[in-house]
Amino acid sequence: MLNIMPHLECLGKTFPKQFVRLSGIVCQSMLCCKGRITMPGLSRWSGKGGSYRSIQRLYGSTVNWLQINRLFFKTHRLKENEVCLLTGDETTVTKSGKSTHGLGRFYSSIYGRAVKGLNFLSLCLVGVSSRQSAPLLMEAMDAGMKKETQVKKKPTKGKKKVTRSKGRPKGS
Repeated sequence: MLNIMPHLECLGKTFPKQFVRLSGIVCQSMLCCKGRITMPGLSRWSGKGGSYRSIQRLYGSTVNWLQINRLFFKTHRLKENEVCLLTGDETTVTKSGKSTHGLGRFYSSIYGRAVKGLNFLSLCLVGVSSRQSAPLLMEAMDAGMKKETQVKKKPTKGKKKVTRSKGRPKGS
């Protein structure tokens, strides 16, 4: 069995001890689980200190993943006196449907046009001499962000256009 706690020691100075301890319990139980990983399954495999309520409390807390990933990279991947570059890349994944959060039209260089899908921004740290990268942050870009930056049109004076709701009128 892999002991995950030595790898999580780098978080001890920045994060509370309870968070680090519970994260270790959850990570270790995730490695033990077979099939679907659910909160009841994690609590069954975690043993002492990993009750359902404790796991629920961990998942309910706000976590600064950027800081966690940076600490892991600095402790486990970065060599002494190595030059690092911060890189960013934006990618679009095509997706059909109407009710997916963040769904919009984004430019895809593969298709050479705007496509319906999801847009993600990825930030990575790249070690120049080792030629390895480590992801720091992966965030979905919201389609609504583009609408907020557009200039709002002023209403014109004169006749107002009457709009009707879609479908057959009630009572007809």
